[in-house]
Amino acid sequence: MSIFSLTRRVILSGAAAAIASIGLSGTAFAEDHISFEGETVTIVSFGAPGSPPDVWYRSLAPYLKRHLPGNPDIDFINKPGAGSMISANYTAQAVKPDGFTVGTFNAIAMTKAAKGDPSAKFNLREMQILGANQLTRVIPVKLDGVSNIDELIAREGELIIGMESDATPYFSSFFKLAGIDGRIISSYQRFPDTLQAFRSGEVDAMPMSNIEWLTFGPDLSQNGVEAIWQFGYIKDGEVTAVEKPDVPTGHDVIRRINPDAVGGDDWNEMLVAVAGQSVSNEIWAPAGTPPEYAAVWAQAFFDAVNDPEFQAEHEKAYGIPASWTDAATARAIVDSVLEVYGN
Repeated sequence: MSIFSLTRRVILSGAAAAIASIGLSGTAFAEDHISFEGETVTIVSFGAPGSPPDVWYRSLAPYLKRHLPGNPDIDFINKPGAGSMISANYTAQAVKPDGFTVGTFNAIAMTKAAKGDPSAKFNLREMQILGANQLTRVIPVKLDGVSNIDELIAREGELIIGMESDATPYFSSFFKLAGIDGRIISSYQRFPDTLQAFRSGEVDAMPMSNIEWLTFGPDLSQNGVEAIWQFGYIKDGEVTAVEKPDVPTGHDVIRRINPDAVGGDDWNEMLVAVAGQSVSNEIWAPAGTPPEYAAVWAQAFFDAVNDPEFQAEHEKAYGIPASWTDAATARAIVDSVLEVYGN
């Protein structure tokens, strides 16, 4: 079964079944019996201090404090690098599973773990996902004469794209189906390293989240950079584009120029990456965390992101509302990716 049909089943499944799949039915009970009053809880951030994901998590912290029972203080530990795998492994191996510390990593690390990549020192089925920030990835390009995807496809010559980890399957499949001569450099350790390589002309393109594009795009655009295409995300079982920036999804492009590829292996490889955008920046509790604590954290993150004051602050800062995938749906998406890779 392809990730497309699996994800459609997940999104359209009944809420009760999804909640039962991760045991969130006890959330209300847990909130009555757990309090962090007078305590300090900790979030392991996969972003370097001042990086877009780290800034995002820290901006959420006051609202998370508001919605966690007992209103605890919140500390951060930064563990950047390796496409968030350093933070993922730290969360899984070094964090005490007492319910007072949770960790973050992104869909790149999650997908690598689902594939059984040896760099992932943990089992996703043993950990508890608490929810995820829903983003998509945008691909800005700086090449003379290229301002849209059709000009990129028609261009002769190599496109060099840089990224922080070896999350290359989407791009390998897209380049193949679109007929683009693409070369992938995946040796950069952190987002700032890739961004510097992009600014200097060492690479012609790089993927970044739509939040990162909205942050850095205005400055990059003054130097001839254009957002060319995006991953999109899964909505109601379909690949859907975000409105900002207004560029097509990779699947829209392939459906238009190479319709025979729809439903094939490369198409589905791209879908795995797109499914991950609904769980782009993820919150996890390490294996062994008491389920009632995980449920409290999951509810608090959901409530904090949907807090009207945070939504207003987010829209003011980024020009778009914050989107959150709840723990039940996030768990089902992760399990669907595990199923695709047979783990």
